[in-house]
Amino acid sequence: MTRVTLSMLVAATLLVCADSSGEQPPKDSPINHGDVDWFVQGAIQPIRRQSNLADELEAFRVARTTTDVMPQAVVETVAALVDAAKAGEPKLEESRLLLRDSASGAELYAVPTTAGWVCYATTRGGGSCISELRDWPSWTVQRMTANMLLVHGLLPDDVSEVVVVINGRTREAAAGSNAFFLEISADRPVHVDRIRIRRRNGRTEELRVPTAFFRADRES
Repeated sequence: MTRVTLSMLVAATLLVCADSSGEQPPKDSPINHGDVDWFVQGAIQPIRRQSNLADELEAFRVARTTTDVMPQAVVETVAALVDAAKAGEPKLEESRLLLRDSASGAELYAVPTTAGWVCYATTRGGGSCISELRDWPSWTVQRMTANMLLVHGLLPDDVSEVVVVINGRTREAAAGSNAFFLEISADRPVHVDRIRIRRRNGRTEELRVPTAFFRADRES
């Protein structure tokens, strides 16, 4: 498996291709950063926040425990992402473990920043910095190696389930406290079509993912 470097993660995170309203990205939005080969992200990112996003997320209102302490590799990834997003400084003492994915063994940690953002990273690589959710999840589709891509993001409090439609078929993502994660391994081209959510009141909604076509057959 090809190793993902921090510099690649930083470069990829700087690209915002679409927002959560479903607006189409520029035609040249797919990019190549070596190991992180394609990257599509959706989130509303205002220049300044008037409040802290962490205050709006249930996970940060629960008392912190020893399991919320981030591994050093995740600390380094988050620090690089915060720096790239110019999101202040990470408040490492307030980090939270948002989910563990039993299928892949991945963990996703998040940390608030002094500028009011929430940045997160996974133990499988990848991550993002988010400044606002506005009633819809943030989402990131990130190719990590020739045969693996990740779909992940932050969730508002009222979202309980996330399903990702890939090549016309549904895959249930791991959904934890304010976060979701799905690792996709494939030996053929993968098209991420839509992200479907279920809210706690039972209502389902979905968002079409623009330009999220990942060739999984290229040599690493």
